[in-house]
This record gives sequence, structure tokens and C-alpha cells, in this order.
Amino acid sequence: AVAQAESQGADRKLGPRRLSDFLRHTFRAESAAPVVHCRELEHGLIHRLDAPSSGLLLVALHHEALFHLRWLRDTMQIDREYVVLCHGHVDTSLSSIDAPLRSAIRTP
Repeated sequence: AVAQAESQGADRKLGPRRLSDFLRHTFRAESAAPVVHCRELEHGLIHRLDAPSSGLLLVALHHEALFHLRWLRDTMQIDREYVVLCHGHVDTSLSSIDAPLRSAIRTP
């Protein structure tokens, strides 16, 4: 995965960087997040949830969390729950919406 980094206080781009670089930079103290600094453990990256939409990442910082989250992932025990913000009025009797999400990005 590649993240685009911006320098503080400036609009210029630093160029593409690896997500693992971002994690190691964010959690600089290896004692605070040992898994993030370990290449053999894929820097703690568990899963990219909903890549076509949010691209939310699931990352473990410690060994116990890494192996527990991997087990949950591999046994399909990770659920997703969404909170939707909308503009306008929603009927109070509406309790669920069963419809596909439409992407704002149009492909030719």
C-alpha cells in the first residue's frame, strides 16, 4: 500500500511512501508498538476493510493483538457496522436500508 504524505505547513507532496513507513513513523517508539517495526509480521497490518470505499485499515500494535486479530479474520468473525451521516430528513420509522452503496467515482 502506498500513502501520499504532505510536509507540515506546506502544500508540496513528498511523493509516494509505503504504509509501513507511515506506521513506523507514527509509532516511533518500538516498545510502544513492537509489531509495527517487524517486517516478518507484515508491520502489524491485518486487513484492509472495504478497500473500494473507505480503505479502513486494521493494524495490530502488539503481538497478542496481532495473533488474536488474525485468528478472528481467518475464522471470519470480524463484523462490520456502519454509521451513516445524511443530509436531509429521514423518516423515523426507517430502521434499516437494504441497498447497494453507489460510488461517487464514475468509471468511463
